[in-house]
Amino acid sequence: MAGGGPTFLGTVVGYDFTSTYVFVLLLTLAAGALIYVINEIFGVGRRMSSSVALGWGVLLGFLAARAPIVSAGDRSWARRC
Repeated sequence: MAGGGPTFLGTVVGYDFTSTYVFVLLLTLAAGALIYVINEIFGVGRRMSSSVALGWGVLLGFLAARAPIVSAGDRSWARRC
């Protein structure tokens, strides 16, 4: 319930409710969560003394995640702005 509850609630509320301010707020929260996770990953890398390899791994992971979006030419984010 803890993992799927907020997702389900957000889907139900977001189906009919739109607000530019709430959209920006939620994107900001998502960006903050990503920064927190990346910081934690680098913290583990520093403890393991492999920060260079970890940095390359994080970079390659993000590029691999973006590759399908960029190759498909998805510009839906640009239409919202």
